[in-house]
Parts: sequence; C-alpha cells; structure tokens
Amino acid sequence: MSIRVQVSGYSRPPFRRFTFPREARRWVVEVGPVVRETLKREAPVGKGPTAGKLRDSIDYTSRVGTNSAQMTFSTRVPYAKYVLDGTRPHVIRARNARVLHWTDASGDRFARVVNHPGTRPNPFPTRAVRPLLPVIQRRFKEITQTSLRG
Repeated sequence: MSIRVQVSGYSRPPFRRFTFPREARRWVVEVGPVVRETLKREAPVGKGPTAGKLRDSIDYTSRVGTNSAQMTFSTRVPYAKYVLDGTRPHVIRARNARVLHWTDASGDRFARVVNHPGTRPNPFPTRAVRPLLPVIQRRFKEITQTSLRG
C-alpha cells in the first residue's frame, strides 16, 4: 500500500523562499507514525508462536524531494498478499512428510490430502486509512500553504 503525493510542473521553486521540502518532512514525521500504528491496530493477529508477525512487520519509508513527498507502507512477511487478497479453494497435499497434521476441537488430525475452503480477503489497510484521509489531506493542505508563504 502506498500513499503518494506529487507536486510537479516546476523546474525550480516558484518562490525564492519556497519551503515545501521542510514542511513536507514535518508532514511525513506527523502523519507516518499515526498511519503505521493504525495499520498495526487493524492488522489481523493469528494464534500460535508466530502470532502478530504481520502486524509487527508493518513499517514505512518516506522520500521528500523539492517538489514531492511520498510515504510507502509495507510488510516483510511473504503471506501478506494472501491475507489482503484471500485465497481460492484449493487442495493441500503432504509433500515433505507422509501426512499433514493439525489440531482442532476434536484433537489431533492427520490426512494426506485436504480440500482447503479458501480464505476471505481482509482489506485491513483500507479500513485503517479511510477514517484518517480527512486528517492526512488537511495536514497536507496546511503544510503546502505554509510552504508557499515562505
């Protein structure tokens, strides 16, 4: 997921004391941590020893140029795509062992093949960011106006 704001059309700043980069850095410092923490709060947490791995790996990077500011929020876990987009029903076969093993309410279960029903998409970034958009936009408008005043 990426939030990108681009101001373009100027080969050099339009005003002598154009302060967009400084003000944009302030915007990134204010907004970035709030969005990251909101994403972490909305991220699903499973059960077991790796519970919270997706949530804990959410972070962001930022780049501010003379006429642009960009924040990119990402995660390092390879299964994030399947959480966000869901999966279709599929067959799971034992590959490196003779059988699959899992525990459910009935106890230990074993099978060589299972028909997985798939998983529903969980668009938690959309749920997290949507309520923040007015604040993000308002703060960006304020920093842009401040930078134009010099």
